[in-house]
Amino acid sequence: MSLLTRFEEMAEFLFTGAFKKGAARLQPVEIAKELVKTMLKNKQVSISQVYVPNIYRVYLHSSDWGPIASFGDAFLIELSKYLYAEAERNGYTFLTKPAIELHADVTVKPREMVIE
Repeated sequence: MSLLTRFEEMAEFLFTGAFKKGAARLQPVEIAKELVKTMLKNKQVSISQVYVPNIYRVYLHSSDWGPIASFGDAFLIELSKYLYAEAERNGYTFLTKPAIELHADVTVKPREMVIE
């Protein structure tokens, strides 16, 4: 990990950490933003294209997963469309339509997420 990347992550933690503590629970927009960051971090540069992953697994604490999962497939479709639009805006290519999976995981801290 480069020094600049570590600096950016630390600055983001310092500036957004204070705001996260005030919110009662994880918001859908936070998941969307983290998905875009994950997409950008995992891009692969080819000869004529820049490819991004098409499968994203989001692990949330069960207290956050329940309210988010209640949105059903509509939320997952919205996330997929959002990722596709962001990739297109940056000139990136998906091999297939992006797919997002939500999973509950008690090892993830409340109001945090792990994306693979």
